[in-house]
Parts: sequence; C-alpha cells; structure tokens
Amino acid sequence: MDVVMVMGEVVVEGERYNPLLKRVELECVIKGANGMLKRQDAARLIAEGRGYSGRFVVPVKMNGEKGKRDLRCTFYIYDDEATARSQLPRYLIARLTGEKLEKKGGEGKGKGKGGGEGAKGGGEK
Repeated sequence: MDVVMVMGEVVVEGERYNPLLKRVELECVIKGANGMLKRQDAARLIAEGRGYSGRFVVPVKMNGEKGKRDLRCTFYIYDDEATARSQLPRYLIARLTGEKLEKKGGEGKGKGKGGGEGAKGGGEK
C-alpha cells in the first residue's frame, strides 16, 4: 500500500508528552486503512505526516472494528531507539525492525521429550 494515499486521513484524538518515560503518546484514527496498512508503513506515515521524522516511532496498538474501515492506533514516539529498547518489550521492537528473537530455554529441557524410557505397557514377557 502506498503511504502517500492515506496521508491526509489521520485524525489525532490525543497527543501528550510523558515526561517520566520521555516519550510522546499519540492516539489517532487512520481513515480507510483497516486491513491495508502494515505496522512499518503506519510508523512511517506518522513520522512523515506529524513531523517526527528524526525520531523512533513505535506502533503499539492498531485495532480495527468489524464493519468499519477505520483503524484506531496508539503510537509511542521516542527521541532515540535506545530509550525505546530500555522501556518496551523486545517483541515490539522486533516487529518493527524485523529482528529475529531467540527463544528462552534450550532443547531437551521440556517434559515428555525424552526417548521411550519409562513407557508404560507394551513390554515383553
């Protein structure tokens, strides 16, 4: 989807600066974009359309309603990526940047993944 097509259809419901977390919290509605806009494109749209081009924009929530084409969104806008990484969960940053996350734990630590040891029944007489 072309980001320029949706440029004039962003309705801002709330924009406030959170001094404790050092970020701007932006709540908006993007008209006619439900099901057609990716998170990366939405972040680019807000960065270019609202004048946050030098900052790190993270789309936190993007909710659509049944039967409506509007997309209700929440964005966090940080001055730099390091501040965002220290405050947000890793998966949110990974969604935006395309990083691969390593799963916690190793192989073979789960229950029931062993061989056939201790199996009940089926033994020879």
